[in-house]
Amino acid sequence: MSIVRWFTTFWHRLIQSREHRRLKKRLILQLRNRDNNLALQAIDDLRTQGWLTDGNLQFVNLNSANLEGANLSEGNLRGALLPNANLRRVNLRGANLQMSNLYYANLEGANLEEADLQGIVRLNIANLQEANLCRANLDDAVLGGAQLQGAVLEGASLQRANLSDADLNHANLRGAKLHLAQFVAANLNQADLSATDMSSANLAEANLRQANLQGANLHLANLRDAVLHMADLQDVTGITIHQLRQCQTLLGAVLPDGKRLPYNDTWRDVLESWSTAK
Repeated sequence: MSIVRWFTTFWHRLIQSREHRRLKKRLILQLRNRDNNLALQAIDDLRTQGWLTDGNLQFVNLNSANLEGANLSEGNLRGALLPNANLRRVNLRGANLQMSNLYYANLEGANLEEADLQGIVRLNIANLQEANLCRANLDDAVLGGAQLQGAVLEGASLQRANLSDADLNHANLRGAKLHLAQFVAANLNQADLSATDMSSANLAEANLRQANLQGANLHLANLRDAVLHMADLQDVTGITIHQLRQCQTLLGAVLPDGKRLPYNDTWRDVLESWSTAK
């Protein structure tokens, strides 16, 4: 009798396992459905089964998926292929996106607070306007040409990240870790870079007009041909006169000791007098 019960239990579990595999496959396929409602329902069902966070979606191919408004918080999407995906207003708080591909993805208004995007994450030309990346880990991420206007990256880690040609107009990077980051020709117009660690960062040809760099660490940062028109450099540390001379313009900028340079072409002469007096 015990053998019969054992066999019955075994057979039931085998059938159940097959049904789970079929369900999982169906839900993952449903994620790719262009119908947003069907895709969102699949996400809810995956979360209910525990498959959203247990690694079943690692390296999943969601090219051009329509996941707008989805709740993917704490999801494990490591290595996921999401190029051209619609991720507007998606909740990715605390999600694992290490090594994922978000090339041309639309993440406008998405919540990526404390998300892990460490590694070679392709966010080239991605739309991250108004996105919340507060305290996100973006070390070594590839963000060249990304749209980050108004994005919140406060306290985020972008060490060694590539943000060349990225648009960070009015972005908030207060307290961010930007050591060795690449900002070549990036637009940082009116960005908040206060209290950031920009040591050894490459800001060559970057637009830093009216940027707030108060209390930032610019030790060994490359400012060659950077535009710091009316930028606030008060209490900046690690900066040298050589770095300042490399800038394309410091017209109307505030120097580390609080002195403001003139709003005309005499700013270079005033800068030299300032350096001599120091």
